[in-house]
Amino acid sequence: SIEDKAITVNVVGDVSSLETNSGDVTIHGSAGIVKTTSGDVNVSEHIAGSVKTVSGDVRAKQINGSVSTVSGDISKMKGGE
Repeated sequence: SIEDKAITVNVVGDVSSLETNSGDVTIHGSAGIVKTTSGDVNVSEHIAGSVKTVSGDVRAKQINGSVSTVSGDISKMKGGE
């Protein structure tokens, strides 16, 4: 049988740009631009630019640019999350 494998991108610190085709993205810091085709985007601090995902939720303390998701929720993180 074929095992299902989950891809997760985990960044500790700030990143200016991150783009992936598949997998959840978690950034423990701030980000400039984040794009993923399929996966959730979680940023513990702020996103200075835009964030885009086709299928996934977006969570961040603050988003200064545009945010777009075709199939997902957009929510604000609270302190300590």
